[in-house]
Amino acid sequence: MPTWLTTIFSVVIILGIFAWIGLSIYQKNKQIQGKKKEIERKEDKKMLGMYLTTAVNFLTSPTPKTMSDSMSGTWTGLSSALWKVKETYSQAYHKHIILII
Repeated sequence: MPTWLTTIFSVVIILGIFAWIGLSIYQKNKQIQGKKKEIERKEDKKMLGMYLTTAVNFLTSPTPKTMSDSMSGTWTGLSSALWKVKETYSQAYHKHIILII
């Protein structure tokens, strides 16, 4: 076998090894990022559920204070809970946009 052919095979094998190592590192990084995103999604869902539960509980179980205020306290509590839900969604959206960039 000529030496130039041996050299070409050696270079191809070395480049293949480097490509395999690089691909392994790339896949591992993608896997780690996917796990982080999944954890963030679970936290966002948990927080959203908490705010929605608070809003529903506030509406379905009025206290004597909200009854005496002609239900204005209920609407204040509901609007603040819904505002929290909106903030949570917008923060989660911005987190995902930043992670993508």
